[in-house]
Amino acid sequence: MTFTGSRIAVITLLHAPDGGRSLTALPKLQEEAIKAQSADIDTVTGATETSESYKTSLQAAIDARGKQR
Repeated sequence: MTFTGSRIAVITLLHAPDGGRSLTALPKLQEEAIKAQSADIDTVTGATETSESYKTSLQAAIDARGKQR
């Protein structure tokens, strides 16, 4: 994740599925997370596992940044 000040500016995926519903779900999840400035975002219908994994990873990155400050 890249922050501008305290705001999430960019989310870069290190690993991502290469097929299925995840291909369309991940951009939506990224957009919503940046808009919400949080991992507290809705699950994408049809991609529940991907959504939950994404939110968990995103929250871990946010928490790690907080510990670095």
